[in-house]
Amino acid sequence: MTWQNHTLNNSPHFKEQVISLIESALDYPLENEFEKDFYPLLTPRNYKNIHFLTDRNDQVASVVCLKQRFLLAGDVKIPVYLIGGVATDPDHRKKGLSHLLFKKIFSIYKDGACYLLWSDLTNFYQKLGFTEMGVIYQSLIRPTSQSPFEKTNIRDLKNQEMAELISLYNKSGHSVMTLQRNDLDWCELKGISSADLYIHKKDNHIINYFLVNKGADLKNIIYESFDPSSLSVPSSDFSQELTLWSPAPPKTILSQIYLGHLKIIPNDYFKCFIHSIGQGHIQVTKITDKIIHFLVDDNEYQLLHSDFLRGLFGPEYIQELSTKAIPLWISGIDSI
Repeated sequence: MTWQNHTLNNSPHFKEQVISLIESALDYPLENEFEKDFYPLLTPRNYKNIHFLTDRNDQVASVVCLKQRFLLAGDVKIPVYLIGGVATDPDHRKKGLSHLLFKKIFSIYKDGACYLLWSDLTNFYQKLGFTEMGVIYQSLIRPTSQSPFEKTNIRDLKNQEMAELISLYNKSGHSVMTLQRNDLDWCELKGISSADLYIHKKDNHIINYFLVNKGADLKNIIYESFDPSSLSVPSSDFSQELTLWSPAPPKTILSQIYLGHLKIIPNDYFKCFIHSIGQGHIQVTKITDKIIHFLVDDNEYQLLHSDFLRGLFGPEYIQELSTKAIPLWISGIDSI
């Protein structure tokens, strides 16, 4: 069978089919809408990055979406590609359609350090060169009637409140490498209506915040906060304990999960990425299909891609790497 390649940029009339296939493949609950939960992914300015195949009957058979963002370490911006909305119609599975789309994407999108995605299909993505890596620490927060946090949402904030929220986010990024958010990124986050924002004010200024809920996967999960150690959740809004995600181990750890899947793009962007996250101590000198050659404070090493990534970002930390690096952190509201 012949498959036709499209993007939503050149074939916007397929948008409803694309969304319907994604929701069906992900078994999306009826009360949620993928387009709202992942609003930044499906804005018209990102249509050029929504790739899909149609069959001879003009039916969407397979979809892969991505969005370029920038990781920030100090003043250094590292371009990366976030991938999501991966779906194939059940009638067309086991035909290699997702592999066809990924092959195309890997050939087009090369101006970045890596590809990042979130999925339970570890074996599938491992075959495509991804490594499941990184650590999210999970702990529990019990609701209390004494919580000073009040519910709102990003789109309802006044200009001063918005500036304070942005300032807190930027400050929290000093201890981790995380995604830059420019004005347009913040504007797009306002479209994620399923995400709830809670703020703590003192003297009429926001001094702490947290984001909770998003779509079907992040219900009752706090996935972004300014000061996790000072969080409390109002019992008027929550009747059960919430799960708190953080990049650093809390006093009491419930469990830990992977941050996501990462595939290296062998170029100078990746070398700069590692140099930045390693705070100048780690230098990648050569990247082959399977091996990374690198220096740690002038000592030479080489590791498989997967061993290097897990050793640096966890969970199988290698002391020579992890002690030199700052954590990599992607907030749940940015994941696609």
